[in-house]
Parts: sequence; C-alpha cells; structure tokens
Amino acid sequence: MGCVRMAPPVTLFRVQNAFLLGAYAECVECASEFVSADAAATSMAEFYALRARVATGDYRGVKESLSPSSSVGSQGVRMLAAYLSDPEGEGQGVLEQLKEMLADPASAGNSEFKLMAGEIYMAAGDPGSSLHATHSGETLELKAATAMAYLSMLRADLAEREVEKMVDEEDDATITQLAHAYVDMRRGGKHIREAFLAFQELGGKYMMSSKLLASMGACSILLNNFEEAEGFLAEALAEDPANSTVLANIVVNSIHMGKPQSAIDAALADLARVDPGHALLEKKKTLSAEFAQANAWLAQQQPQR
Repeated sequence: MGCVRMAPPVTLFRVQNAFLLGAYAECVECASEFVSADAAATSMAEFYALRARVATGDYRGVKESLSPSSSVGSQGVRMLAAYLSDPEGEGQGVLEQLKEMLADPASAGNSEFKLMAGEIYMAAGDPGSSLHATHSGETLELKAATAMAYLSMLRADLAEREVEKMVDEEDDATITQLAHAYVDMRRGGKHIREAFLAFQELGGKYMMSSKLLASMGACSILLNNFEEAEGFLAEALAEDPANSTVLANIVVNSIHMGKPQSAIDAALADLARVDPGHALLEKKKTLSAEFAQANAWLAQQQPQR
C-alpha cells in the first residue's frame, strides 16, 4: 500500500507507525514525502526510514548513505546494518565500537543510539547486554526493547512489568499494543487469543503487514489451529519472501500438520537459503549430531557375532 492511498499530509506518526507495523516500504515512501520545519522531526523520520531499509536487508545501501557527520542515532543504524551484513567479520568490530560508544556520555545518553545498541546485542544473541543498553527506558521503544530482552531471557514476569509501565504511559500506542501482545503470547493460555486479536485489530485499524500476519500465524500455532496458521504464514511469506521468522514457523507448522518429509525438507531448504545460521537450523544440526552419536554408541553395545 503506497502513501498515495492515504490522505495527506504525511505525519511523523505515519512514518513511525508504518515501521512499527512492519510495513517497511510504506515507511520509506512516507519518510521521503515527510516535510517539517522541525529538524528533530525530520531526523526521526530519517531514522525510521533507515531502520526500515535495514529490515528489508538493504545493509550496503544504508552503510553507504551515511557519513561520520550523520546523527548519533543514524550511526547506530549504520552499525546495525554492518553487524547484520557480516556478524563474524565486520560485526565483531561493530561490537567493540559499540562498547566504546556506550562508555561515551555523548552517545550513551542518546535514546535512538541506545535502542540500536539493544538491537545489535539481541542480534548477537546477548540479551543481557541489550538489557543494559535499553533499561533506562525513557521512551516507549526503549521500554519495549527491554521487555523483548526479558522475554529472550525467559523472564516473562519482568517483561510484563515493563509493559505495564508502557500501558500507564500510553496504552493505545502501537508499540505498547505490540509489546503487550508479544508478552501475552509468552504468558500462554487465554492470553494467546488476546494477542491474536490485538494483532488482528492493529491490522484492521491501520494496515495489515507481513509482520502482523506472521504474528497471527504464530498465535494460531500456539492455539493448535494449524490450518489457520498455514493461511496466515502463506500470506506473510507472499508479502516478504525473505522473512526467516515466517519460514521457520512454516517448518514448525508443517511438522504439526503431519506434512510429508519432502515438504518439511523444502521448507528447511528455503530457511537455510535465507538465513543459514537461524536458531532452528542450528538446533536441528545439534540434535542430528547427538542422534548420530547415540546411534554409534548403541551400535558398539551390540554383541559381536
């Protein structure tokens, strides 16, 4: 959906909301049309557009579009792009640079930079450091990032407390509703259905996106509604064919549905093509190695004839 379908003028809210909902092309387009005499608002629109480009995999373009004179927040986005483009190579340098910048009050006091630091650490599989970067929580997005770090650490109770702070501050904000829904998914039981309805409502109120469809699909899996999940995940994949989260959930859902091994293998191959280091693939590799090791041990226990 392009901005031409929505009534002008483009506001910063529309730019931000498109990003939060996962409508990344919409975000970039709206940011390009955003005009304001407020330099801070213009900078924030650029910040969201850069993040949207990173989310679509335009790592090189983001790195090349920024200079040393860019804002601290934009530098954080550049570092995220650099890390994601080469985690084992350039990414290691990014982590070292991140430590230095978080020790510098000029960058450590910048909310946008701290948010990007949190995202980089989460991408590196280090939720503890992410939490250290975001826990000050002076913005709703920092509070949401803190809640996501807690969820990654299996502390849904602390994530829930963080979301309660967001609700007290601005309960109808999109980021608050998203964070609340993700925490509800982890809480389980009746809360999963509440999360599903929250994603559905956001899509109806603003726009449906691959991110929302994927989240609805994940809720459906948790609710054992596997055929329903298959539909949502197929829609999500059609909108974003390179979404590794969607592809991983398709693998999981295919197993639940009892699909032929050939279909599951095809889904795994699609995931490996997009994200070779995905946690699901690493887990499969580990389990396969353990199974082979156990098989070898059992074979040695068989009596010789």
